[in-house]
Amino acid sequence: MGGIGKTTLAKIIHNQLLNKFVHVSFLPDVRETTRRHGITYLQSQLISDILQSKNEVSRIDDGINIIKSRFRQKEVLILLDDIDDKNQLDALVRKHNWFMAGSLIIVTTRNKAVLDQSEFEVDYKYELNGLDKVHALLLFNRHAFRMDHSPKDFDGISRDIIFTIGGLPLALEVVGSYLYKKKDRGVWEEVRKQLKNQPHRDVQKILQISYDALDDGDKQIFLDIACFLIDQRSEYAIYMWEDCGLYPNQGIEELKLRCLIKIDYNGFFKMHGQVRDLGRSIFRQRLEKSSIPGDYDYEGFPRALINPEVAKRLKVLDLAFCNYLRCTPDLSAFTLLEILILKHCDGMEQLHPSIGRVNSLVSLDLSDCGSLKEIPTSISSLRKLEKLSARGCRLLREIPSSIGDLQNLRHLDISESAIEKLPNTIGRLMNLQTLSLESCQSLKGEIPSEIEIQGHDFLNILEEIVIDCCKSIERLILPELRCLKQLKANYCHNLVEIRGLDRAKSLEVLDISDCGSIERLPDLPCFLTLKELNINDCHNLRSVESLERFLSCRSIYITGCKSLEKLPNLSKFEKLENFTMRYSLGVTKIPGVEKSRSLTHIDITGCESMETLPDLSRCEKLQSLLISKMPLSPVVRGTYYDIPTDVDVECMEHICVGAPGLMFVQVCVLVMYDVGLANGPVI
Repeated sequence: MGGIGKTTLAKIIHNQLLNKFVHVSFLPDVRETTRRHGITYLQSQLISDILQSKNEVSRIDDGINIIKSRFRQKEVLILLDDIDDKNQLDALVRKHNWFMAGSLIIVTTRNKAVLDQSEFEVDYKYELNGLDKVHALLLFNRHAFRMDHSPKDFDGISRDIIFTIGGLPLALEVVGSYLYKKKDRGVWEEVRKQLKNQPHRDVQKILQISYDALDDGDKQIFLDIACFLIDQRSEYAIYMWEDCGLYPNQGIEELKLRCLIKIDYNGFFKMHGQVRDLGRSIFRQRLEKSSIPGDYDYEGFPRALINPEVAKRLKVLDLAFCNYLRCTPDLSAFTLLEILILKHCDGMEQLHPSIGRVNSLVSLDLSDCGSLKEIPTSISSLRKLEKLSARGCRLLREIPSSIGDLQNLRHLDISESAIEKLPNTIGRLMNLQTLSLESCQSLKGEIPSEIEIQGHDFLNILEEIVIDCCKSIERLILPELRCLKQLKANYCHNLVEIRGLDRAKSLEVLDISDCGSIERLPDLPCFLTLKELNINDCHNLRSVESLERFLSCRSIYITGCKSLEKLPNLSKFEKLENFTMRYSLGVTKIPGVEKSRSLTHIDITGCESMETLPDLSRCEKLQSLLISKMPLSPVVRGTYYDIPTDVDVECMEHICVGAPGLMFVQVCVLVMYDVGLANGPVI
């Protein structure tokens, strides 16, 4: 049954386990994603998440071969949400021996039979039955009254409503949100009667009560989202609705208030599957009653040719996936166009020079145009352009030097292109905030910065640089970047040196994972701003003693640094909360950890050279300790390292754990199965 809380519960479990796994993937709404994009799309996403590099799968068998060969030595956490077909399970997680022992796979489904039909072996099943009366009333009250209890005058009718709904969380949220601020008891009585007339636990009938109460304009916005706009940017649709005489900002707020839609942190529309199905059902019923000719189902809609009069008014033009488009037409007439989307136009070889006349353009998306070889120099005329993406343009070898004239450009993404060198003029982009060069395999390591002109500092507000998987880079040379907050240089296998970080006074996140050639950390001053440091799988890294300069760091992740022998004194890190050091084979002790007053989580999985733990009795804030896959001596109750009583210990090798003078130590054994098996619960 949909709307009963399967996804919510599974996400809570997934989020609680996140920091205990390096390789993690969450595939939401598998049923809908399969319908829209196919199983290979899901395989590509899973592989990209686990291997942390982009992979596109074209055939299901190819995806299966990659998963079972590349995941075998990886301890993974995978959540598959809303499975509805055995082929999905078989293509993604068919066999236990595809994954390393200790892996955890969580699945949600409305149909238990799918689990029995698949070759996927389920170890634990849990069936949700809805909320009990106490929690159902609490959830309803929080939406209907925005507090945990109902006013005395509405207590009885509130209990009648939740009894009729039957403990279904989605229905409780939607009906409760509809009744919010409605003081007229007559409205409540009508809702109660409507609910009693519906078949018990018929979610869509219950949800339609909230839909029926919407204004006509809000109904149209709701149906547009349900049929066409899920996982699409809300800002694009707003242009369309405004041109149709609707009031989209008010409408979106109303739909959000009623829990009929959500907008995620990226600005994309989200909708629960049951609410989406209701909208599409209403849309089909409308079409059956109308006499409009043509194919108008929610899979697509008629596309009219754009005439000059329309072009003059258009603000958003989406030509994504036009595979037969070789060159864009003359765009001179699109004088008000603000957003142009050409992503996945695989056959497009040329962007018409008239692009420079679209003076109002704010966003240009050329991502995954695999045949595009150049960007016209006329782009320099787009003085309002804020976002330019040429991600995945595999034949694009250079960026025109005229790009330096784009003084309002904030986001530049040329990842996965064939670019070999950045033009010097990129240093003139004074408003650039993010620069993404991920998987530019031919790029050499230099970020240019021109001299100061007219007293201005260039790249003055650049906050994020991403150069993951740039395998040609040996030395990364940075200009003065005073506002740089994040540097991500994962999987740069030939990178041996980073210069210029000593001038990045605002750095918060430094991620140099899987840089196998780096032997020491960049030479850096004391950073008061650094919050997170990731140095995973840097096999040649021998020393991290310079970490003592990052005294304000809150999280340190060191995984698979097999040559690492010495650590800094952790007692000097007064704000350090999370210390993770997994599979660092040369480390024998952790200096100063016994004096830490801030640590809440310690993970030292697989550190085979450590035979004993320090005294942790003074680690006042310690909440969890993961010490699995270590050759610690067997212990018995009453002799376990003075770990405080309230610490959550996870130890695959030792079940009986105690401490001198302590009443209780909690031991959570997540996985204790034979080598080669990966077992986990199915929800």
